[in-house]
Amino acid sequence: MRSAKPDEVMAIGTLENGGLFSVQLEGAQKFPTGLQIDITGTEGVLRLTNERAFENTEDNTVHGINGDSGTAALAVLPVPEEYRSLSDASLDESVQDLAHLYAAFARDKANGTTEATTFADAVRQHHLIDRIQRSSEEFSA
Repeated sequence: MRSAKPDEVMAIGTLENGGLFSVQLEGAQKFPTGLQIDITGTEGVLRLTNERAFENTEDNTVHGINGDSGTAALAVLPVPEEYRSLSDASLDESVQDLAHLYAAFARDKANGTTEATTFADAVRQHHLIDRIQRSSEEFSA
């Protein structure tokens, strides 16, 4: 018998613009597979990968594919320099992620913008987590 534990979630749905999405998140894997995000559109595919999902010493790799589906293949896409805005890039990538967030907060405070996530974003995220939890409880009942 498999014991129930909250280490995996799967969700499917429709975005505001009508696009479909599916997400599978799994923790406590015996054989960790890292991170893979596929974004499939009408003109191609973007794939973000990383051998680790958290505490990354290396940045995610971005692959892209477009063109004729019979001959196109995923290729590594370079990250444009405009996205490399930190003066000290020797930090682990997970630390750089936090530095980018603090920089976005500072820009928002200086410019009156909302580039960084807000408390309202966190509330929406927790409402989504609550809906997923309720759905799981109803499904398992």
